Amino acid sequence: MRGGRFLGRLLLLGLAGLAPLIATACECPVPPLDPKEELASADLIFEGRPISSRVQFNGMGSERVRTRWLVLRVIQGPALRSVEIDSPTGGSASCGIELRLGQTQQLTARGSLQKGFFTDLCTQSLGSRALSSSP
Repeated sequence: MRGGRFLGRLLLLGLAGLAPLIATACECPVPPLDPKEELASADLIFEGRPISSRVQFNGMGSERVRTRWLVLRVIQGPALRSVEIDSPTGGSASCGIELRLGQTQQLTARGSLQKGFFTDLCTQSLGSRALSSSP
């Protein structure tokens, strides 16, 4: 019985130590108030279908998800048929976006053809707010 209590307390202490990690959520910087400024800060906005996704290791233990997109319609940015876009791993807690392979989605990204494109939860919400408030 004594060993059971010890393991129970050890488990509770372990979970308590994880609480700060679980509670950590994505925090986006406060965006500009003007929708035109928000829209101008996005380098690529398009409607497309994610067709494949893989984890990319960037050294120093960091990783990102690289997703290849079939571009159906460009709303803003260079004319593309397909594009690869990096995003954080780990879902919304680390500002990662939810991908639904094969389903048409709108995506907002920053970057360029030369340096590559990147998106996260903050960039996504920025583009959505700007587009919904533009005429």
